[in-house]
Amino acid sequence: MTNRRKFESIAFFIPVLGAVVIMPPIVLMFDRSLHVFGFPMIIAFLFTVWMALIVSAWALSRAAPEFGRRQRADNEPTREADE
Repeated sequence: MTNRRKFESIAFFIPVLGAVVIMPPIVLMFDRSLHVFGFPMIIAFLFTVWMALIVSAWALSRAAPEFGRRQRADNEPTREADE
């Protein structure tokens, strides 16, 4: 499997995992009377999942910047064609 296919698979998997994790059956497992830094456990869980999704998307975009650049460079017309 090429690196591009791996990154595409991971890019697909991250939002799917995020959607599954915030489904009510899983979120309700954290609906306890415990508090984390003064916040209810369910709120701390949701913000942790949200932050993990943001960080993983950022890390993925930093790991594979050349794929998007190559594709854009191939699709962009040259300056000579514009004139």
